[in-house]
Amino acid sequence: MNIRKIIRGLTITSAAVAAICAQTGSATAAPPTRTPPAGAVTVHVPAEGTPCGAITLELQDGSHTTTFFDQAGNIRVVGINGSLRIRLTSDDSHRSIDLNVSGPAKFLTTGDAIFTGAMLLFGPQTLALVHGRAFLPQVNVDLAQITGNRVDLCPILVG
Repeated sequence: MNIRKIIRGLTITSAAVAAICAQTGSATAAPPTRTPPAGAVTVHVPAEGTPCGAITLELQDGSHTTTFFDQAGNIRVVGINGSLRIRLTSDDSHRSIDLNVSGPAKFLTTGDAIFTGAMLLFGPQTLALVHGRAFLPQVNVDLAQITGNRVDLCPILVG
């Protein structure tokens, strides 16, 4: 997550709305739906949410979510693209890092996710900046299969 967990929540909401709308059925694929950027958002992650204590994320979210459908009107894939800048601050040490983690990301109908490019991954056992590709089975950051460069952020934030 990771900030993507928050975006995933927004994605799931937009996907659910899209799925309800798609239930009317059609012979041709529905056009993709697009959700606009969230803008400025601040998120607090409690100590149990990362391996290095509580953190605060200040986001400048310029990314958009696009939901694609198959010919039966079912969701095929949800993509997130666009600018995402984060100031990540340790609530304990007050050290911060500015990150540009614009992805992109894809959420599959299997419940899995694929992130490529620059990303921030965080979960109870993970706080890392990754450049490359990450496959997240069932969107579980702690089980991410990463190809590329990974930098653990706890030593930078905590010291």
